[in-house]
Amino acid sequence: MKHELSSMKAFVILAESSSFNNAAKLLNITQPALTRRIKKMEEDLHIQLFERTTRKVTLTKAGKRLLPEARGINKEIR
Repeated sequence: MKHELSSMKAFVILAESSSFNNAAKLLNITQPALTRRIKKMEEDLHIQLFERTTRKVTLTKAGKRLLPEARGINKEIR
């Protein structure tokens, strides 16, 4: 359960920052660790949450639908 909650937090921070590098800094983890965490979350959910380019990331339609729920979950666990 803790792993899923940390992934949800990472998802929200990445969505808000649009940058793996910036999000990793905010989470105090490495960029490769964040990439693995998001990739595992996408694999577990069987959906792509982000469109990735060399400069930034943007939410897919599925990611946009998940974001409000993820924010709510993060608020409740604080």
